[in-house]
Amino acid sequence: MKFFFMSSLMFNLLHILKLIQANRSNLKQFLQSNSQKLNFQILEKIFQFHSKIILQTKFFCSDLEDDFPILGEKQATKNPITLRGSTEIVTEFFNYSINNILFMRGIYPVESFKSINKYGLTIQTTTDEELQNYLSQVLQQLSQWLMKHQVKSLVLVLTNVITKEVMERWVFNIECDKAMTEDSKPKQKSETEIRLEIQAIIRQIMASVSILPLLVDPCTFDLLIYTDDDIEIPKAWEESDPKFITNSQEIKLRSFTTKIHKVDTYISYKFEK
Repeated sequence: MKFFFMSSLMFNLLHILKLIQANRSNLKQFLQSNSQKLNFQILEKIFQFHSKIILQTKFFCSDLEDDFPILGEKQATKNPITLRGSTEIVTEFFNYSINNILFMRGIYPVESFKSINKYGLTIQTTTDEELQNYLSQVLQQLSQWLMKHQVKSLVLVLTNVITKEVMERWVFNIECDKAMTEDSKPKQKSETEIRLEIQAIIRQIMASVSILPLLVDPCTFDLLIYTDDDIEIPKAWEESDPKFITNSQEIKLRSFTTKIHKVDTYISYKFEK
């Protein structure tokens, strides 16, 4: 019942949007013909408000289209998800998330990124060879730990180069089904459903730029991986402090799950009073 109710809601909202757009020209003609009777500022506000309704309705309908299938559309077929397959999905998500955060927060110049299509979105990925190699090494190690259920969190830390203050922490908390092994029976979940869940998070990451404070000074980044205490630290790695932020605020983002790994995301940023 809930599935069909939500789909019907989306259908009705789209219908309302069409009606608003269809009557937009009539509204404009009416306002223009009566402009002498109306204060110009009031006239402008009425038209701006009308435009805002259209934009907000479009945004809401877009979100519903991602979360709920169109009315009458069959539910996506479930796919077998193995431990290795789940690890690849999660690692790939981290790769594209990190790339887009570095792009949006201006950590690397715009010209060192290129646009690609992924998860039904246009996203950014680096063309800087040094950064590519670094991320590849980190994610390769992360993937090995994910296979062994040894990772608790991945944290992208942005630090002010001048003051050495931690400005932002992009936290990806990871839960895993520790009973799963490479020989275990695969879990069942639609790949489309997983893609849409990831798509929603990437969209929130992109939209966060309008909420987060501007990074005025140059910043650098670090990647922290929280693991089990008993793992052996690789030679190229070293232990680090948590790099917490004083006077911080948090923004909770969506989560996604493969039925083997679940990733919860939030942003912690420095709050200036």
